[in-house]
Amino acid sequence: MPNYVKTDTYYSSATPPGHSAISIIRMSGPLCLKALCKITKKARKKIIPRNAILTKLYSNNGHVIDMAVVTYYPAPFSYTGKDVVEISCHGSPVIVESVSLSLLKLGLRLSTPGEFTRDAFLNGKLDLVQAESVARLIQSKSQRAAEMNSRILQGDLTKKLFKIKECLVDALSMVEFELDISEEDLFRRGIKKHSLAKLKIAKEYCGSLITSYNEGRMYNKGLRIAILGRPNVGKSTLFNAIIERDRAITSKEPGTTRDTIDVSFSIGGIPVTLVDTAGIRESTDEIEKTGVERTMSEIKRCDLIVVLSEADTESELQDSFSKVPTIKAINKIDLLEKTKLSKLERTPNGQLFISALKKTGIGKLKDEIYKKINFSEKNTADVFLTTQRQFNSLLECGENIDRAINLLARGSMVFDIVSVDIKSAVASLDILLGKTTADDILNNIFENFCVGK
Repeated sequence: MPNYVKTDTYYSSATPPGHSAISIIRMSGPLCLKALCKITKKARKKIIPRNAILTKLYSNNGHVIDMAVVTYYPAPFSYTGKDVVEISCHGSPVIVESVSLSLLKLGLRLSTPGEFTRDAFLNGKLDLVQAESVARLIQSKSQRAAEMNSRILQGDLTKKLFKIKECLVDALSMVEFELDISEEDLFRRGIKKHSLAKLKIAKEYCGSLITSYNEGRMYNKGLRIAILGRPNVGKSTLFNAIIERDRAITSKEPGTTRDTIDVSFSIGGIPVTLVDTAGIRESTDEIEKTGVERTMSEIKRCDLIVVLSEADTESELQDSFSKVPTIKAINKIDLLEKTKLSKLERTPNGQLFISALKKTGIGKLKDEIYKKINFSEKNTADVFLTTQRQFNSLLECGENIDRAINLLARGSMVFDIVSVDIKSAVASLDILLGKTTADDILNNIFENFCVGK
């Protein structure tokens, strides 16, 4: 992101490019009102704050560009905390370009990605956790993800973090007080007990949020699921059956799939990327060997693996992959004799029996996938961590809390170290909320936003 400038005025289209019923152009900064008066040819007294005004828009040479609705939000009662103007014009790229050119000639500049929300953060309208949720909300891949990020934007996660901080500050104040006034190397039992109680509450809150990360990540980023197996066990046919369309080429000839193929869809509202892979086997064909290598690399990226086999080869791939959660499925049951199928079904090995070609058992397989990836029954958190940065900060906070608890529980007399551990835990929360965050971290967060937000 370019060097941040506090004093100038910028603008951007807040709606995607292309033809639409309306387009919104947003401005922020001290020149907003002046630019609005120029482009509408209205006196300042005619611009009523927070009132939508139907007006003509004029180019710099006085030609009418469009009839639009404009709204002025004076600082500090705006999204960014600065003066803000929103122009709702007709959604023609020609009109948007004409308005943009007029604003440019009036001394405004194009905004950088995330600059509106960055201003909102810097001006105290949002904390950093809420600011992150703006981009996550826009990029939500499921209804559940939208609900999660909306709650974070409303401040639910911030409230949880402040509860942790409140407990830590309470414990720290008691430790610091004892360090300041005590003339003996004895920590009064009442203060020690109360400090431990506060730290344990903080640890409980922290642990609950840490365990929520997997579900928050799952709903926001989605999960990656690969279908593995030997050549010609029906991986591509199963791939097509799960996504309910012919995406992968199928053939009776072994080794048809030479590369990974992926498709994004959802299972029970959870965003999923399903990957069809090359069959795993020894080969002298260089192209096929490359495909197998990519299959093995894909395993490391996946959250879940469906191991597909036929009845007589069910155990062949047991040692071919790491500790990734696995679902085992026996395919081509339509080719088995009923007696053999019945015998296999009575064997409690946890595998599913399907026919990808006949689409038999596909529903049960999807249900099993949903059970494997759905964390809702395992997690009782009412708000979730959604970014790696949040997870890392809470993890560091929890580690510092653990060290402080262990020192106090052992009856250690090094209360100055306890104080340092608690302060480090508080610092982790302050970094998370953006109170002590370095500029390079802020740049990394906001440069991933869309322009106009």
